[in-house]
Amino acid sequence: MKKTLILLAGYPATGKSFLCNKICSRYPEFRILSQDELKEALWDEYGFDNMEEKTALEMKSWECYYDRMDRQMRAGEQIISDYPFSDKQKDRIRSVAEKNNYQVVTFRLTGDIDVLYERSRSRDVNPDRHLGHLVSRYHKGDRMEDRKEADCLVTYEIFRERCLTRGYDRFELGHLVEIDVTDYAKIDYPGILDQLQKLLEGEVKKMSIFRVGQSAYDITIPLKEPLVENRKYRITGRHECGGGPAFNAACLCAMWGAPVQLISRIGEDPYGESLKSILRASGAKTDFLIRDPGMETPYSLIIAGKENGSRTLFNFPGIRGEVNYPVPPEQPKVILTDGHEERISLELMHAFPDAVSVIDAGTFRDCTYAVAKETDYLVCSEDFARQYTGKQADLSDWKLCEEIFGEVEQINRKRAVVTLGARGLLYREEDGTLCHLPAYQVRAVDSTGAGDIFHGAFAYGLYRGYSLKENLRLGSAAAALSVQK
Repeated sequence: MKKTLILLAGYPATGKSFLCNKICSRYPEFRILSQDELKEALWDEYGFDNMEEKTALEMKSWECYYDRMDRQMRAGEQIISDYPFSDKQKDRIRSVAEKNNYQVVTFRLTGDIDVLYERSRSRDVNPDRHLGHLVSRYHKGDRMEDRKEADCLVTYEIFRERCLTRGYDRFELGHLVEIDVTDYAKIDYPGILDQLQKLLEGEVKKMSIFRVGQSAYDITIPLKEPLVENRKYRITGRHECGGGPAFNAACLCAMWGAPVQLISRIGEDPYGESLKSILRASGAKTDFLIRDPGMETPYSLIIAGKENGSRTLFNFPGIRGEVNYPVPPEQPKVILTDGHEERISLELMHAFPDAVSVIDAGTFRDCTYAVAKETDYLVCSEDFARQYTGKQADLSDWKLCEEIFGEVEQINRKRAVVTLGARGLLYREEDGTLCHLPAYQVRAVDSTGAGDIFHGAFAYGLYRGYSLKENLRLGSAAAALSVQK
């Protein structure tokens, strides 16, 4: 059995303790690590007279929690832990698990918030519930006859706000198993335990990143001065390499150690053979390339300004034929698409609904829009946003930025990001606040492919379970490094 940390996560009042008991009955070797029990023990030992003291004890309980997790892992114990985990705990847990070479399995329990609130209310007023959860002042031995009078009893409004803003329903580390617990009678506990057994025995294949879209062979010509019409230029050097949004992102993810499959059209010609050679060297897989007999490999001629890193790109996309693309047998964890392969992108997203989907929306086109509507993350350029809304983002006019971002995020009604090139990007925090993340200030030599690198890093972060803000910083840093070479 693989050394494993099982995290029972998700919304509050979803039956995590019940599932924990089910798992421990089948696998008694698992040791329960309960943050609530650690916190309750501190409450009993020290007590608290106000919310400040209560919060301080809770923070201390988390340090005890991480320390105990580390000690249990160093002892080689199998661990199971339940809590409404969020991004606050993700980095520390991931760090401890990676240090001790533990696989992590996340069971994320979600359901109808109205139903869950009623369960939460019933649990809180139950005399078996530790009183410290419900009050702002507690010392061991305190009693309360009518728990409905507790001053920290969670109202429906607070419960709903916590569920919608704290990221309980997005938390995941390692392998993810999602369970809807709205109706306990419909939960397939035997099936869940069988799925866990495969994970413990290492029978589940490692999930990958599917990068769907355009690849091209790039020929870059550096110029010291701006390109002028009706003028002859003598070129003494050029740079040839793989390119295209799908190709670049796939290579990055592979070079960073993530398993990635490129799903793209590459012809059986010299340019195509060069692209495949580069992919093999990077570690990217080409098992599921789109077979399009007779198609010429797309290529691009790029004029790169040496002084300011500007680029002028001439793309020859090739003539694509109608193909029947079989759904790959491999399970992806993340699907990153640029919208160029509309039908195939949608088929993959429908075939693998548990995979996190992302679109690299550079230019507004009907095919890009059709795919964007069904993705979990819409990451678009300011060009896309301007073409869709008819408005140009101006960071000095925050109200305008709010309007543009609000219209863009209505496309998929989930998560959106608007990239602004050298000016950074716009994203929304968990609490609904629109934020600006500045770009890293570097001297750009060639900006070709910077957006592709950003999206590849973003997909890699999703694969690793990073938070949105972590992903955005990672993508920005990777893009900044890419334009300097």
